[in-house]
Amino acid sequence: SPIEAARTFLFGYVRNHRKWEGESFWMDTTPANMMYADFIYRLFPKAKFIEMRRDPLDNIASVLKEPWGPSDPTRAILWWKDRISLATSAKERVPQENYLTLQLEELVSTARSESYEKLLSHVGIQDETEMRDFFEFEVSGHRANIGRWKTDFSNPDDFLNLFNHLNI
Repeated sequence: SPIEAARTFLFGYVRNHRKWEGESFWMDTTPANMMYADFIYRLFPKAKFIEMRRDPLDNIASVLKEPWGPSDPTRAILWWKDRISLATSAKERVPQENYLTLQLEELVSTARSESYEKLLSHVGIQDETEMRDFFEFEVSGHRANIGRWKTDFSNPDDFLNLFNHLNI
């Protein structure tokens, strides 16, 4: 079966990865994976998905700086809109208990404890000192570049107006 073959290939790939030491969990942080959540779920029905969403304007401002992303604001907004639509559509074909959508701004700033607890509960793991310390000292609003769109564009109001126009 194609599904079993894909599952076997992926497990073999992970097992042969030089950093794998038999852990119970495997995490892939590729943002595009949410667009394929329905297919990944078919491969791994016990998979837990965590979709991290952030302010769209900050997201687009970040993408514009990447060599793999669109370099034009109009194209970047449409690119973002397409990806969000695909991810939302794919999530609709995954049981709700298998995914959690978090807002980055809440995790790093406005609802830190609640978001952290949701993550632990969703994945089914206990809080650990090393993990909590990392969260407390490394995960911050400053490092997440919250509000970056206001400083990345010479005229942020024009960018906001363009976003509002294209995001009908």
